[in-house]
Amino acid sequence: MTQEKLSKHERKKLKLKQRKQEKVKEQQRKNTTGKIKKYSSIALVLIFIGSIFSVFVFSGNSETGNSNLNTGNLTFPLGNIHWHATPLIEICGEKKSTPVPLTNRHLGSNLLHTHEDSLIHIEGNVQSPEHITLGKFFDGIAVKFSETKIMNKTNGDLCNGNKGKVKMLVNGKENFEFRNYVIKEKDVIKIIFE
Repeated sequence: MTQEKLSKHERKKLKLKQRKQEKVKEQQRKNTTGKIKKYSSIALVLIFIGSIFSVFVFSGNSETGNSNLNTGNLTFPLGNIHWHATPLIEICGEKKSTPVPLTNRHLGSNLLHTHEDSLIHIEGNVQSPEHITLGKFFDGIAVKFSETKIMNKTNGDLCNGNKGKVKMLVNGKENFEFRNYVIKEKDVIKIIFE
């Protein structure tokens, strides 16, 4: 029906209806714009907080308590790396396995973890030596480890009739850094309780 065939009263009703529809559309536009502004503001605040958080977490600040870590010839930040090391555990002459995740998964953090191959994987951007220590790895896979403990054995526990003690070899040489040892590419780390 065209407006010419409508009565004056019908045209008036039609115009009112059109104005109401325009007001509804305008209100919807305002609501959408308001939501965009609101969520944009929230996103900016979260990005800002995340940036501040990452500066504190990933900075190589020597006030972390591990400023005396032996980093060998490594200079931090290392940048994006993909390294592997081999952890071996032997308790009273018996080889023990580290926990492994389900197939195609990892156990530990995104940066420092293991797969079903039982190797130590360091994959990502390493900002500080504290992020790739042996203690950090074992904490991430829920294995108890220190200079006095490996798995369920503590220095002084009996091992083949004698009091045992935790010992660590890195690439065949005895090492006394234990939890503070900074893992490096192709390391073979053997932890022995005997």
